[in-house]
Parts: sequence; C-alpha cells; structure tokens
Amino acid sequence: MECFAFENKKVFICEDDFASIMTAVYDAWDFSRGKKHDLVRIELAGTGNYELFAEYVEVVPDTEKSEKVLRTIRRELGLEAFDAICQAAASWDARKADAIFR
Repeated sequence: MECFAFENKKVFICEDDFASIMTAVYDAWDFSRGKKHDLVRIELAGTGNYELFAEYVEVVPDTEKSEKVLRTIRRELGLEAFDAICQAAASWDARKADAIFR
C-alpha cells in the first residue's frame, strides 16, 4: 500500500475588524513563506465551512503585527494600495480577509 504525503491546508480564522484581519494577514504570510499560497486561507469567524484535512487557527488580534502589515503595505505598495485595502476591509463581503491577503 502506497502512502501519499501532502501538506494540510491552514485556515486562519479572524473576527470582522481591521486589527484582526491585519493580524491574520501577518500570521498567514509568516506561515506561508516558502509554501504554496493555495495552502493558506483567511476566513472571518462564522462564515466558512470546515474542510477535511485542514488545520484551523484562531487569530488573536495583535496591534504590533497589525501595524507591521500596514507599514509594509504603505512602504512596498504605496498609499493608493493602502487606501484600497482599507476600503476592502470595510466591505460587507465575507471573503474580504482572504482577498486582502492575496
């Protein structure tokens, strides 16, 4: 019998507030270094369906991580991208956290 090795998907669960989403982006990016981004996802709490073989991590908002993400966005992507991300975070769309990450 042959056994196949595969990597589990990791899903970061955050609340629907700016600090939680930015912390989730930080944690997801940190985890995904050197890995395929399709193995990582961010979901708002209470909006997704659980998947088999996925690991779920609850994100605890962290001001320092959130500020690091915001500084990096402004420095690397500019104020226009920063404004677009702020607008996306204010959206009602349940997929916004993962869209911001990607």
